[in-house]
Amino acid sequence: MKQLLLQLFTAIFTPGVQVMLARLAVRFGPRTLSFGELLVVLRWEDVREVLHRDQDFLIAPINAERITAVSGPFILGMDRSPELFRQRSCVYSAMRDADPKLVEDALKAGIEDCLSVARQNGGRLDVVNGYARLIAGRTACAFFGVKGPDEPATLR
Repeated sequence: MKQLLLQLFTAIFTPGVQVMLARLAVRFGPRTLSFGELLVVLRWEDVREVLHRDQDFLIAPINAERITAVSGPFILGMDRSPELFRQRSCVYSAMRDADPKLVEDALKAGIEDCLSVARQNGGRLDVVNGYARLIAGRTACAFFGVKGPDEPATLR
């Protein structure tokens, strides 16, 4: 429902009209507008206050299904919880021993590999699987000093 309302709003009102309506709402309207679960906060002071209440806004209801479908439980998909803090502590502990030079070398080598693949494919590169995930996986391996049985298994 909220997606439909948002699409309707953006289809009817141009960006200039949206700005004008927002200014009028801030000056004369309520501090917030509510459409079911969608809340529009209008005044800067209220926006700042809302953004400082990060424990009120959860990741799981929005992303848990997608994150689990792709890779199972993942630290970036966790809401504040004892499990998140335990995982974060482990990650930070492992990061203390990381050698920045190894990470830099892995990044440079990974980028060169991606450019080589792109050159072989007429300048085309799969940005998600052939660049982002590949570079992130290789960099994480170098950063944490881990290695899987092969690269596909390691990236999974």
